[in-house]
Amino acid sequence: MRLNTALGYEVTDYELQEAVFVDFMQNAAEQYQMTPEEKKAQEASKKKTKRKRYLAIGLAAVGGGALIGLTGGLAAPFVAGIMLSTSFQRGVSTSHAPFDETPGAPCLPL
Repeated sequence: MRLNTALGYEVTDYELQEAVFVDFMQNAAEQYQMTPEEKKAQEASKKKTKRKRYLAIGLAAVGGGALIGLTGGLAAPFVAGIMLSTSFQRGVSTSHAPFDETPGAPCLPL
């Protein structure tokens, strides 16, 4: 309120500006009414946009899942080989019983 008094504005000025703005918006809304053809075109555009968005989301999900599966599947033998080699170097081979039958990275067919 200090800024308003410093600039010389009063609350009634804001109320008047608000009333003028509301009248302007109501008149503009009354003057422009969409025709049925425009409404149909707008609905068709909305449906098309919605379908494209869902398609993009679906493709991103499938592509991301495939990428994660592919990279995880390719990286698993290397990770297992590294874990086995480091565990054998440390002499702790008995604690990695599930990896005992895993051939590791050196046995990958290239």
